[in-house]
Amino acid sequence: MPAVHWKTSPLARRSKELKGTPLGASIEQMNRFAARQSYRVHEEVLSNPESRRKLAEHRPALDGKQQEVIGGLEEKGLSIVPLSEFFPDADGELWAKLRARGDDFIERVEAERAKRAAKEAKKGRKKGLGKGDYIMRLLGKEVPTLPADDPWLQLGISDHMLDVVNSYFGLWSKLTYVDLWYTPPAAPGVERVSSQRWHRDYNDERLVKVFIYLTDVDEDTGPLEFVLGSTPNGEYGNVWPWRPVSNDLYPPQDEFDRQIPRSAHVTLTAPEGSMIFCNTSGFHRGGYATGDRPRVMAVYNYSSPASLAALTLRNFDADVSGDGLSEQAAFALAD
Repeated sequence: MPAVHWKTSPLARRSKELKGTPLGASIEQMNRFAARQSYRVHEEVLSNPESRRKLAEHRPALDGKQQEVIGGLEEKGLSIVPLSEFFPDADGELWAKLRARGDDFIERVEAERAKRAAKEAKKGRKKGLGKGDYIMRLLGKEVPTLPADDPWLQLGISDHMLDVVNSYFGLWSKLTYVDLWYTPPAAPGVERVSSQRWHRDYNDERLVKVFIYLTDVDEDTGPLEFVLGSTPNGEYGNVWPWRPVSNDLYPPQDEFDRQIPRSAHVTLTAPEGSMIFCNTSGFHRGGYATGDRPRVMAVYNYSSPASLAALTLRNFDADVSGDGLSEQAAFALAD
């Protein structure tokens, strides 16, 4: 069966060319339908069954903290743990390497912001945040090649991390996204946009994102918010239910507030060094920073092989020899 991918198929290319026209809208709906069918075929026949077999043949022995994280994902759709407790055998050198990479990123972003502010002041205007500026990314829109010694890549393909993600999935997963995010404070009264609004991620029915806070995150710093019971089979799983590239991933926000009570919301404020494992096929939002400090964090996405085959594109390449990796780590990076 030829690959039918939501973002790279001939329908996807034509939809992009005709964006904004009635015909373009119709082609995009055809593209989404084809991608859904492709995803289901890969989920049921072509990709995921083999991945499930691999986990069954190499089922890991989990320590207490790993089991606790999986229990939180199963019960609530999320789990939060200090990085130092999740990686108890790691010494201070690991966090120092991760922090150094993060500090370089923060320095670069803040220098760029200062340069832009000076340019705008010279012209006598204050532009503020533009579209997409509410999250500034280390890797940007390009697809860079990460070296084998990149500390954030190493963390993402560590067996300790993959053992949790794969056990929760019930199969060997794919690492599809690695990046650092910087969220600057928004202007007072600015409306929420994009992922600052309640939504489900399109990538997979059983999707894991891992967020690692590089700054203390309080209620004014754009913390992740999540709806308990909104993952598939949860109490709110059938409220605008997840399906591949659904048109309802971002429901009307006023209707959302009527359908789901605030008592189901949790706000994940936490100190620097906290790890959040979250199934973001459930409703979530974040990045609405209203205070005077930025939110800075690392972000990982893990998906099933079916998702990578039909819905998701990686944001990186990896210059890593499979010879030095565990089997599941090599699988996580393979196409």
